Amino acid sequence: MNKESMRKLAEAVEYLDLARLALFECSGLFMEDDDYDLDGSKKMFRFASEVELIKRSLTLAQNGRGKDESEPVRSRVTSESTAKRRSRYPMFEVRNDQLVKIGLRRNRKEIYEHLVSRFEFDEIVRHIQGLHGSEFTADEVLRLTDIPSYKTYLILSLLSDKGFVVSPKRGAYFLQTETPDELHPDRVWDQVQ
Repeated sequence: MNKESMRKLAEAVEYLDLARLALFECSGLFMEDDDYDLDGSKKMFRFASEVELIKRSLTLAQNGRGKDESEPVRSRVTSESTAKRRSRYPMFEVRNDQLVKIGLRRNRKEIYEHLVSRFEFDEIVRHIQGLHGSEFTADEVLRLTDIPSYKTYLILSLLSDKGFVVSPKRGAYFLQTETPDELHPDRVWDQVQ
């Protein structure tokens, strides 16, 4: 591939990534309305997943490892033991200024992604930070914000994974930090990157 082809291919990958993120956001927005539209949300999520597969194929081609078009790239986990696979998930990463949770689907073969914007992340972590010193529930955090509940649970999962929060009993959480400042959103965000 010549330099111009490589540049155009890289540009296409960037555009596809933006399209994927926009479709994931649309999927979430379908669920935020008072008259939420589950079918519309699923459709947008499916479109986003399809765009991701195209992006991955282009990335492989960009790296010189392109596959034949008849063999699409699948979001499947390799054939390792179920216990080993489960132990790797969930995983968290920062991508395009968004927190991404990568989880294993119930069939234990495919993965899914949930996204939280940096703004939403900061807001939820600050609310949790304000609950320092007492046991709290996810419902208490949910009452403090109008961000979709799955994003609050995603952040609680991350905080638990990173050791900021423990769950002494089902549905209850407690901050492990000595001071509220130890749970500053920037500090948590930096640990994910």
